[in-house]
Amino acid sequence: MSTITIQEAQARLSELIHRLTPGEAIVITEDDRPVARLTLEPPPEAKPRRLGTLRGAVQRMAPDFDEPLDDFRESTEPDQTQEPRAWPPDPSSSSSP
Repeated sequence: MSTITIQEAQARLSELIHRLTPGEAIVITEDDRPVARLTLEPPPEAKPRRLGTLRGAVQRMAPDFDEPLDDFRESTEPDQTQEPRAWPPDPSSSSSP
């Protein structure tokens, strides 16, 4: 645990905060007496997620909910003007230089 004067702490507070590591403390003194302790706040503990907390939140779903959007209908329907291509392409039908 290191010690620092209150004047020095005022001048370098941001640096002292960013330099702290978990479990480390800096004692701030005034007239050689400890007046404060600077420690790193531990991160808040994550609460475990509870399943089913939104059950019943969806009151109504449109009957066409899972239908393709009109904006994308063109890209999801097969193109009738082109002949379907096999994948992977047949190597014997390709022209090689």
